[in-house]
Amino acid sequence: MLNTDSNTGNPQQAQQRLSHEITHELEQCLALCQQLRIDFYDCLAHARIEFERHQREQG
Repeated sequence: MLNTDSNTGNPQQAQQRLSHEITHELEQCLALCQQLRIDFYDCLAHARIEFERHQREQG
């Protein structure tokens, strides 16, 4: 369940805003991958490896 705050109004609005922001970020990532001529899924897999390594180092 999502919390509400003064910027989002209610949980459904917060969820819609988050969904919109994530969609926008993914579109930017896809465009960058296309521009750099790299596979999006390879990039995503590498990002996950880096994220998990960072999590291990922090914990």
